[in-house]
Amino acid sequence: MFRKSKSLLASVALSLALLPGCIGTFQLTHEVWARNEKIENKIGRECLFLGLLIVPVYEVAVLADMLIFNTAELFSDETLWSSQGGEPRTDVEP
Repeated sequence: MFRKSKSLLASVALSLALLPGCIGTFQLTHEVWARNEKIENKIGRECLFLGLLIVPVYEVAVLADMLIFNTAELFSDETLWSSQGGEPRTDVEP
């Protein structure tokens, strides 16, 4: 019984891995990173980075991008969250 469910799970995982997927632009996450990069002081930027990790701002931004914004972007072919009026950001590398 356990062996059957394990092979079924492996088959489903392989099937999902072979499907073409949409990664999305992760605009909200890039916006959080860009605002963090605006801090001039290296120590201040590091403290802000650690603070945003402790208070799960980065985690919430990535989760919101994955579940809401990138899914909506997949179906509508529009970027819903952008600081540049709907155009994908190119100045911040992932």
